[in-house]
Amino acid sequence: MGREKIDTNDGRNRKRGRPRSAEVDAAIERVTLELLPEHGLRGLRMEEVAARAGVSKATLYRRFASKKELVTAALGAIRTSQPAPDTGSVTGDLLALFKREWSAAREVPDVARVAAKLLGDAIDDAELFELAQQTLVAFDRRAIAKILRRGIKRGELRRETNVALATDVLHGTLIYRILLVDQGLTSVPPSYFKRLIDTLLSGIGRTP
Repeated sequence: MGREKIDTNDGRNRKRGRPRSAEVDAAIERVTLELLPEHGLRGLRMEEVAARAGVSKATLYRRFASKKELVTAALGAIRTSQPAPDTGSVTGDLLALFKREWSAAREVPDVARVAAKLLGDAIDDAELFELAQQTLVAFDRRAIAKILRRGIKRGELRRETNVALATDVLHGTLIYRILLVDQGLTSVPPSYFKRLIDTLLSGIGRTP
């Protein structure tokens, strides 16, 4: 099947004109997030987004050339790229990271259904699957791994700690909670993250 290319230049190479309205951008992104749980990417219609956001189709297409570009922008608006927290301890770093991601997840209406819809649509579309992973498989694996490696250097974790496996356990548990147990993280108390971290670190061998 044909695949649309995601335009990642964010309009930098387009002709200069009137400045884009931040209010219009925010309205379009909000409506997109509201419609995604019901329709997914494949069922999302640009015409409906424009109508619900109160803008013309021409305005919408000037900003976003495709549905993938639109969804990327809408999800990216709530998932800013930030460095891994550095509080001085593995527990503190992971807890800060999870609380940050929990707050971001709360900004997506019905995040579990959005993730399920996108992943379902992505079964036969490698590019869409990558988009879903980047934007909705919410917890940053690279940040988790960086925190664990830093813990090894600080002597908090054993040198032989399997960082990849520990990252899988943390990341996988949280995705499981999002998709299958809590239907999102909005109902998970922050204390859950602390219990998860303590359980894992005890298992992989926190140093005395």
